[in-house]
Amino acid sequence: MRRIEAQTALVALLTFLLICATWIDAFGQFTNVSLDFAGLWAPILTGTAYYLAATVIFPTDEREFDRLATYFADRKRFMVAMLLAAETFVNVTSLQFYTSTFNERPASFWLVIVPFNLLINAIFVALLLARSRRLNIILLTAQIILFALIYWSRGALVALAHEDFGYLWTK
Repeated sequence: MRRIEAQTALVALLTFLLICATWIDAFGQFTNVSLDFAGLWAPILTGTAYYLAATVIFPTDEREFDRLATYFADRKRFMVAMLLAAETFVNVTSLQFYTSTFNERPASFWLVIVPFNLLINAIFVALLLARSRRLNIILLTAQIILFALIYWSRGALVALAHEDFGYLWTK
């Protein structure tokens, strides 16, 4: 029986969570997107970036499973760059949501959306620069926890912020 390397398992889990989060966002926010290239260029590029990241998480050659840590190290920058690119495209597709939140619930925008997005991007950049296995594991775990917090229980964290500032929760 083979053991999966921690960094590989964590980046696989993170990629899965990010794809799920993108689907959640798409279902909740993008009901009015036009079905053409003008309306779908960013979502198409998001899916492409996720696909490219996901295709290199696990080796296709069975012999490389015995050296997953090295395999991960050789491909980490590409995987993380693709996940960061996908996150950037997600933010582009969310501009209308960000604008409406800024206009209707500015406290939620400044105290929830902006800090979370800055932290998400900072962790991705730190992952790009990280050289040690331990730091990779810490950063991947932090990113997984952050996304789990954001998306757990249908945005309960954001809903709490809305309630704290007297906003009514709306999709």
